Amino acid sequence: MPVKILLRTTRRKVSLAAVLLIAIVAIAGVYTIQQEQQHASIIEAHTSTLVVGSAGTLQATDPYLFSGYWSWLLGGAMYDPLVRGSPSEVYSKPEQYSPALAESWTEAPDGLSYTFKLRQGVRFQDGTPFNASAAVFHFERMLSSDPAKIYGASLTEAFNAYLYAMLDHKQPAVALDTYTLKINLQYKFSPFISDVGATYLTAFESPSAVTRLGKDFNYNPVGTGPFKFVSWTRGKEIVLVRNDDYWGNKPKIKTMIWRTYPDVSTLESAIKTGEVDMTM
Repeated sequence: MPVKILLRTTRRKVSLAAVLLIAIVAIAGVYTIQQEQQHASIIEAHTSTLVVGSAGTLQATDPYLFSGYWSWLLGGAMYDPLVRGSPSEVYSKPEQYSPALAESWTEAPDGLSYTFKLRQGVRFQDGTPFNASAAVFHFERMLSSDPAKIYGASLTEAFNAYLYAMLDHKQPAVALDTYTLKINLQYKFSPFISDVGATYLTAFESPSAVTRLGKDFNYNPVGTGPFKFVSWTRGKEIVLVRNDDYWGNKPKIKTMIWRTYPDVSTLESAIKTGEVDMTM
């Protein structure tokens, strides 16, 4: 589904922290080169608060429950993938991928496993370290049980059957050492790196936070991404703040508010009145 960009026209120059937002939309696989150019032309000034509007509702901020476009898109602000692809390509060529939480990677000759050298010094937003053991926790959790048993039947469809079908069930991932991760597949799958680059497949959550919060993690998410979760007013908005301890390039925007509206017409009215800066 193509991204619909609507921008409020005012005398105030609006920056969209474009590098971040382009990456978020690319992760969702819905970006076009025209939108990349549009974002690039309006980057420069906005450093305080950006309000992003959407029509519809958000069910999940926990990667275990990601279901639908807005979960994946918002996830790109709070979590990081192993690799990133080209912003203007849904499926990039191998040479177009760049390191994110993985600095390098190799494919086994039989195509049934991939080994990733992870970036050192990365911490989750709760201060705990990201490493191979944390990544293994993520994959084992994704395959562990039906999320309906934890969160209720309404979110059963959120379980990622695609990932479940792809990974080896006996040992989906192995920590070869502190910063070396091996991912095992059930069968050879040539676009695996494309899918690993999608945040909803490798949106790594803090094992410590998951263990401590249980099902409440969905309402208090902790990742490694450039923005940290502050609050979620259900049916209204999610507030994020810049992660000043982020390992990568820090966004200029200090606060990002993702506001939801019941329908497109209400959202467009909010843009015209200046209630939101943009929508995707």
